Amino acid sequence: MKIKRSMKDGTTHVESHRSFIDLQAKGPYRLWRHHHGYIKNQKGVLVLDTVDYQLHSVLAIPSGHD
Repeated sequence: MKIKRSMKDGTTHVESHRSFIDLQAKGPYRLWRHHHGYIKNQKGVLVLDTVDYQLHSVLAIPSGHD
């Protein structure tokens, strides 16, 4: 079984030097939102990534057991 994994996204909600968000424009998910955050600290920069997603449906994948 071959699963196509192409996705088109766009960058939105840019806060210069703080964060930005990628939203799926077209792809395999009902929703794909990827938030990239950057926080300065004494050691440099802390990078925070948060992904929110929803599947279109649940795929039944054969387990090999009858």
